[in-house]
Amino acid sequence: MRKWALNLLVLMTFIGFRAAYAEGLQCDQDQDFCVSENKRLTIGDEVAVVDEDGDVVAVGIVTGMNDRKRRINLLQKYGTILQGHKVVFMSEGREEFMSTHRIYTERKRMKVGASLGLMPMNIASEAVAYTGDAFAQLLWRDGMLLVGRGQFLTASGITSSNTNEFIDEEYSVFSLNFIGGIAYEFLRKGPVMFRPEAGLGLAYVDASSTGSGDAYPDALRKIGNGVNLVFKVSIDAVYVPMKVWQPFATVSFTQINEARGTLLAVGVMTASSTLGF
Repeated sequence: MRKWALNLLVLMTFIGFRAAYAEGLQCDQDQDFCVSENKRLTIGDEVAVVDEDGDVVAVGIVTGMNDRKRRINLLQKYGTILQGHKVVFMSEGREEFMSTHRIYTERKRMKVGASLGLMPMNIASEAVAYTGDAFAQLLWRDGMLLVGRGQFLTASGITSSNTNEFIDEEYSVFSLNFIGGIAYEFLRKGPVMFRPEAGLGLAYVDASSTGSGDAYPDALRKIGNGVNLVFKVSIDAVYVPMKVWQPFATVSFTQINEARGTLLAVGVMTASSTLGF
C-alpha cells in the first residue's frame, strides 16, 4: 500500500511539472522552484537561469539535493522559463554576475510585418502580378502563431479574346485579399528561422478588358469579378540576428477562384524582443 501511494505521489509530482523545458531542468506550474540535474551545485549556491543568448531569465538559490538532482528556489523572475533555458552557477556572486549579463526581455505576443513581391499567374500568357501585403501575428502557443493578413495584387497586359477571331484585348486585374491563417516557427535558435503558413480568406476582384460580352477574355473568367475565396500556403526564411527589424524572403502559392500564382517576395517583420505588443 505504501509503495502504491509513493508511486502515485511521484506520478502527481511529474504531472505538476511542465514538460516544455530544457532537458535536465523542470519547474513547477507556477515556476516558484525548479529541479536541475547538476552534480556540481551544492546547497546555498546562487544560480541564474539563462536563455540561448545568455540573458538572465531568473535567479535563485539551491535549497536541496538528492543524488544528481538539485532543487532551486527562484528568488526573482524576469520572464517565463522555456525550452532551451539552462542553469548556470554565479561563481562571482549575484551582484557581479548581474552587472555583466543582460536581463531577459519577455518575447512579445504580437509581431507585425510587410512585404512586396512578384507573382506569375495563369490568367494570361506571361501575366505577372505585383503584390504587397501587411500582416500581424499573435503568439498562440510556443512556436504556433495566428496570422491576419491584408494583401493586394495588380496585373495588366494583353491577352486573346474567346471569339472565333484572334483579337488581342488589353486587360487589368486588381484584387484586395483578407486572409486568416496559422503559422509555425521552426529553428528559432539559429541564424535563419523557417516559418510555414496556411490561410484562407476572401478576395474582392475587379477584372476588366477592352472586350465585353463574348469578347471577354477566357483567362479573366478564371479569376472572376466580385468576391471570391482565396487560399494561400507559404514558407518564409527569416534572418533572426537583426534585433529590431528582421528581413525575410517568402515563397507562396495563392489561388483565387480558378486563378493560381506562385509568389516570390521580400519583406521585414518586427523582432520578437523589441517592437510588437
